[in-house]
Amino acid sequence: MNRLFASWGVSMSILKKALPVIVTGVFAGLFIVLSVFISAGGFINGSVHGFALDAEENLYIGTDQNIQVYAAGERIREIRPFRALGHDYRFVIQDDTLIIGSQKWKYAKIYDLNGKYLSDSDLRFENIRDTAESRSTVESNGNLYAIEIHGGFAPAEVLQNGETIYQMSFWDFLFTGFPAVCIRVILLGLFAVSLLAFVTDEEVKAYLKKVQRL
Repeated sequence: MNRLFASWGVSMSILKKALPVIVTGVFAGLFIVLSVFISAGGFINGSVHGFALDAEENLYIGTDQNIQVYAAGERIREIRPFRALGHDYRFVIQDDTLIIGSQKWKYAKIYDLNGKYLSDSDLRFENIRDTAESRSTVESNGNLYAIEIHGGFAPAEVLQNGETIYQMSFWDFLFTGFPAVCIRVILLGLFAVSLLAFVTDEEVKAYLKKVQRL
């Protein structure tokens, strides 16, 4: 009986030492799973992949989930191509059509400005990417438009004559920008440190050796 209580006491002691590993591992896993879930579920739009203007100066913002269209600061529609955009695509507006290139597609796709598929293009992703990047600053009717991504360290925004007319939402920035990276690094770092402390603890090592001999 005394041996049983002694074994139980050691097991509880080992469990207490493992608690930081369990807690940090659970929180790290939950945050990663939550990020994937809310992104896949469409609860956030995700990263910004560029912008474009049509002839009426409506603003088109490309995100992971869709291309959002704004007029006078209000979102008037969303364009969701029949094929998933993914996290690496670019788009341009040319001759009143929307040309979208993705690394997942062999050739770019052409849509009308309401999102209706028209045809394939003979352009590849690299062509669309280079054209879109060359249009990161656009002049239209005396107005100067520019996009600022900030490398993920601040919410992406589009400026008109130096004034912000679009800014990524707080939740998009939290789960896809610099805060998300920091949270993941901190949680995974805490998990790694707590795991290292657990496996190098003398009592734990002795207990594991005992278990291996059984």
